[in-house]
Amino acid sequence: MDDAYRIALQTEDDGYQLYVRALERSTHPLGRDILDFLAREELKHTAIIERIVSKITAGGRFEKEDFTLDARRGETIFSEALKNPEARLPGTADDLAVLREGLRFETEGIAFFAKAAEAAANPEERRFYEAMAREERAHKKLLESSIEYLENPDVWFERDASIHLDGA
Repeated sequence: MDDAYRIALQTEDDGYQLYVRALERSTHPLGRDILDFLAREELKHTAIIERIVSKITAGGRFEKEDFTLDARRGETIFSEALKNPEARLPGTADDLAVLREGLRFETEGIAFFAKAAEAAANPEERRFYEAMAREERAHKKLLESSIEYLENPDVWFERDASIHLDGA
């Protein structure tokens, strides 16, 4: 678990740095909210990784409750951002570029954690890496929706707003 653990921690730190740098470049209210959320998520992941690995190393079991993140928080960013009239404007090319950079990063994270899960000999480790892959998939979905929104807010709003606003 040591190599995968170190890489996972480095990945989370890299993600945090990526989102903080991207936040400095983004001007769109929704884009900034998404990037800020993802930067904070990477910090949470670091703390969770450290806690869970310590537990597993000591012979403990990975429990679903060990992985306590607010998965619905990402969805509420849209409803909160829509209160700001500027958020209804399309994003700039730079706003879209930083979100696409995050999308690439999350896609790589999914692949890393899926591979780590396959290689894990310990079932607790495997469950942990599978949970991390699910988290990265949720981030990827959030970024995909954000990119679609910034490309054409009116079309996104007509098609997807009810999904994001009612949580269904």
